[in-house]
Order: sequence, then C-alpha cells, then structure tokens
Amino acid sequence: GRAMVVYAPSPDPADDEPSVQRMSCGWMLLQVKALAPNYTRLFRMFNDPPGASFGRGLSRLQQLGALDLPGDITVKGKKMAALGLEPMAAAAVLEVSARDA
Repeated sequence: GRAMVVYAPSPDPADDEPSVQRMSCGWMLLQVKALAPNYTRLFRMFNDPPGASFGRGLSRLQQLGALDLPGDITVKGKKMAALGLEPMAAAAVLEVSARDA
C-alpha cells in the first residue's frame, strides 16, 4: 500500500523539506523491530529519511534500553513499543510506573 502526506507549502523554502526527512526515526524503527524483529530492510518511502536519521534513531533506542548493542529488541523495547508513544515518552512512562510499583 501507499500512504501520502499532503501539506501546504511554507513561505520559507527551508520548511518545505518533507517531515520524514526531518523527524527522528526512533518510533518507526522501534515499531518495525517489535513487529518483525528479523526484518533487516526497511520499506521504501517516497522521501527516504537521511541515513543519519536512522543512525540517530538506533543510537537513541540503544541508549534507552529498547535495543541491545547488536540492534535486537529487548523486553523493555517490546513494552515501549506496546505503549505506542515516542521512545523517550515511553521510556519515561515505564520508569515512572516502575518507581510506583
């Protein structure tokens, strides 16, 4: 299938860059890892994010404990993915709930 995002052009040409090229890929990477842990190739997008965005996303997920060093999803990562939040928010929710337990 295909998904398209339609947005109005901004008066500032620097803002016309598609959001997928500006955003952090952490949430998307976490969801892919949770749904298909052995899937090593991400799907093709109309506007692929820069490779650095994927690198930052993987690094952030490892720092949060969602992925281990080889890039496999952890138990904590599965819990984070189940929340459906951005990784930082999901890690915070899990941290607070662990403190309250």
